[in-house]
Amino acid sequence: MNMKPLSIRILTAVCMGFFMLRTAFASTVDQPVKFEHFTVKDGLVDDMVFQVLQSKSGLIRISTGGGLSKFDGSEFTTYVHDPKNSNSLNSNYVGTMRKASDGTLWLSMWGGGLDKFNPATETFTHYRHIKGDSNSLMTDLVNASFEDSKGVIRVAHDKGLDRLDPQTGSIKHYLPDPNNPGSISGPGNQIIPVVSGDTAMLRMVLVNLIENAVKFTRPRKKACIEIGSLPGRNAEAVIFVRDNGVGFDMAYDDKLFGVFQRLHRTDEFEGIGIGPANVRRIITRHGGQVRAEAKVEQGATFYFSLPRSVQGA
Repeated sequence: MNMKPLSIRILTAVCMGFFMLRTAFASTVDQPVKFEHFTVKDGLVDDMVFQVLQSKSGLIRISTGGGLSKFDGSEFTTYVHDPKNSNSLNSNYVGTMRKASDGTLWLSMWGGGLDKFNPATETFTHYRHIKGDSNSLMTDLVNASFEDSKGVIRVAHDKGLDRLDPQTGSIKHYLPDPNNPGSISGPGNQIIPVVSGDTAMLRMVLVNLIENAVKFTRPRKKACIEIGSLPGRNAEAVIFVRDNGVGFDMAYDDKLFGVFQRLHRTDEFEGIGIGPANVRRIITRHGGQVRAEAKVEQGATFYFSLPRSVQGA
């Protein structure tokens, strides 16, 4: 019985361009595995890649520090900010992408607010901070966005959280309030030290760890996520992200930072297991280390060390 080979593409973002792994296999004979590396020389808009998403049709979209790229398997299409064109990106610094249930993409931009991109019509809807307008984002410094079960977009940024209803366009703000136990909260006494490193890469580290914490605390009635620091050795700073989520079994911690390694079932939590691997790669390149502590159903804490800057020493 002859069977047509099945092609699989597994994507991973890296600090310089992105890799695509192609494998093909038939019923009886394995075919060679091929890695392909794409950079600006191949048409990618920028080599600083933050995220890669692939649609069911096979189209690949890549968020970068220089705009958004679309790859159809042979050619790149580029989307960048154009001040003369309202149907363009708010900003070229596209940090994270989130696909909504209606197929639209939400693009979070550090300094550019939030864009909703409709792939069918290739149109952009912009959401930004407008001074004096309460129905706008609190800030343009957007870290990430998430869609909840009701189709509402939650926008995380450096001031708190915004709730954006795409149907009505209404925006509600959530700020830390020590007098309201149901508000965004934190210990309030944590000081994050000044460290040396590449701003974009280290931001990617924090976004990855915080996104993981948000994902794995979803089953909790009240999620608690803490970002803080500990004393390090010599001129070293230790920063941690702690949550009260589902945790994991430390017996399998050797798999935690491996590429495409998962410690939870895909039907429980989405993802392909490259976030922690990217964190370790970036921190190692900065001369630091990464480790984790966890207990099943009791949460997890991720620690990473970095050299302190001269100002923060």
